[in-house]
Amino acid sequence: MVDHAMHASAPEGDSVGPSGPGERLRTRLARALLSASVVMIASVLTLLFGEIFVRVFVPTQRLVPLNEVILGVPALRPDIREVHVVPHAFSVSYTTNAQRFRSAKLFAPFPDSRTIRVAVLGDSFTFGWGANDDQTYPSQLERLLNSKYGPAEVLNAGIPGIGTGDEALWYDLWVRRFHPNLVILTVVPNDTDDDLARPLFTIDASGGVNPKSAVQRERFQSRTLTARQFITELPGYDWLAKHSELLNLFRGTMSGLIRRRHLRDTRASAGPAAFETVGLRLLGGEVRWLDQQVRSSGAQLLVVFVPFRESVYGQASKTNSVVGESLAMVDTLSRVCAQSNIPFRDLTSEMRSAGAGQPALFYTKYDMHPTPVGYQVIADLVSSLVLDELHSRAQSPGLAKVR
Repeated sequence: MVDHAMHASAPEGDSVGPSGPGERLRTRLARALLSASVVMIASVLTLLFGEIFVRVFVPTQRLVPLNEVILGVPALRPDIREVHVVPHAFSVSYTTNAQRFRSAKLFAPFPDSRTIRVAVLGDSFTFGWGANDDQTYPSQLERLLNSKYGPAEVLNAGIPGIGTGDEALWYDLWVRRFHPNLVILTVVPNDTDDDLARPLFTIDASGGVNPKSAVQRERFQSRTLTARQFITELPGYDWLAKHSELLNLFRGTMSGLIRRRHLRDTRASAGPAAFETVGLRLLGGEVRWLDQQVRSSGAQLLVVFVPFRESVYGQASKTNSVVGESLAMVDTLSRVCAQSNIPFRDLTSEMRSAGAGQPALFYTKYDMHPTPVGYQVIADLVSSLVLDELHSRAQSPGLAKVR
């Protein structure tokens, strides 16, 4: 009786045992959610701080990815209408059509019989990095030809970040199906490095230069593109690339590291003279191979060399690696084009003369590409080469007409 009374008088709280399994699970979930929330908030704050830091101290371009790969060859992504911003330098709009050219209009498979069709191959200088659609050198070239010669249309087949080998293969894979009358190969000083970093052609035992197979090209590209493609195809990636300088800094850094690694590997296997023993030989062989493809499609190849800022505004000294390598590239192009009867023009001296005035032909500090004025100068100089070729063919019965 006493024991029962004592038990009955005990406080209710003292009689409750340990929490049940459901209560313990809810407690663990609450703690996990709290930890995840703290991590998420810390991550967001870190990214925001990183974004602010980059915008203040390391201004970086904002650009939706432009390129993809087809059969191991870089190509423009189709149907893009975006804005390219480089802080303190420019903000321009760019358009790619469904045919993978920089243009808002589509082109018929064959040009009109009264119209000269010109295809311009090249890298970012041809694409028009830092210029609106109507300010690129191919776009300005089209206006010049229409005003000075007659009906003409120019296909901007420029793709940022590629070399001469990529351009030759892109013509054969894609551009030739639009049946241009003239094809302009635009060579710039870093094309040999691009070829060394991404070798799409090989030099055989007899010295011949020929493209690798599609299987070989895709195998090489797959080493670096699998992870990159996975990332770029994530939902919202294009939006982030358009708005985040931090993401673009990461993209640019990774691309630069991959390119340098490939370039280092090639130079290590080819020796310290890789530029002379491999780079220049690839350049010459790729031009010859492209010329064969262009002629087989019934067109005429023209080659132009466009210098970098160092050669236009700096002293033309061989101690400057860009200037020295440019001179060697021009020498190779001059010899190869003379041997193959390809019209060639080095624009360096003429751009140097034009650059003596104002405004500037190139951006500075945050970007080193030509300005719209620089692209206008390039278009003027290239148009004279094109007009010379057109007039020469019109006056020479032995030469095939381009119309």
